[in-house]
Parts: sequence; C-alpha cells; structure tokens
Amino acid sequence: MLKLYLPIISVIILSGCATKISGVVLSQTGSQLKIDEGKINIIDLRSSQSSNYSKIIDVDEDGFFSTSNHVPNGTYLVETLIPGFELSNQKITVNQDTYVTFKIKKSNEIHPSTLKAKIEIIPLKGGGNASITPPNM
Repeated sequence: MLKLYLPIISVIILSGCATKISGVVLSQTGSQLKIDEGKINIIDLRSSQSSNYSKIIDVDEDGFFSTSNHVPNGTYLVETLIPGFELSNQKITVNQDTYVTFKIKKSNEIHPSTLKAKIEIIPLKGGGNASITPPNM
C-alpha cells in the first residue's frame, strides 16, 4: 500500500521545494512605497540555448513581488520597471529561494515647458524637406 502512495507523496514534497525569486521595492530611504503599476523583469544570463528563462512579473501595491513558478538555478539580471522611478537592477545567483530588496530613486520630473517645441507643418514635406507624393488610386 505504501508503494502506491510513495509517488504522490514525492510529488507533493518536491512541488513545495520549487525555487523562487521574491522581494520588495522600497524608496531610496528604505520606506515602503505605494505602487500603482510596476513590473519586475527577470532575465537569465546563462549562455546556454536551453536555459533561456525570462519572466516579467507584477509588483503589488505594497511593493512586493514573487515568481509563481520554479526558477531554474542560474545567474539572473533582475530589474525594476516602476513608472516615475529610475531603473534599478541586480545580478543574482539562484540555487535556493532568493529574496531581493530594491531601493529605488524617483526619476527627475519633466516640466511641461521642456516639452514645448516649435512645430511647423509643411504640407507634403517631411522633416528632411523631402517631397512626398501621395499614390494615385
């Protein structure tokens, strides 16, 4: 009877041992952020063609993130993609559950006056003053 349950028990035990990458994104001072929308990009840095693991995961509103599936052992580049903040990344080696803490800096705000530009519309002329001839139909 034990032989019948042994494979099931093994699957349950091994599935609980899946390696994960998790962590938190904090402000530059180490305080918790409220994040409306954010992503973590995980890129496999191994050169083998068979090991091209790459994943983009969500950051929750409190700044926490975690992979939901097993992450193969190896070296990864983990980077933050949080609107309004500078990019941040860390190179990590995964051979067990790995916790990553990011302290990110607000990006410099762009003032509306710097976005104004003189726009001159010239019919049938591109930016390089090339003539554009519409096709005949």
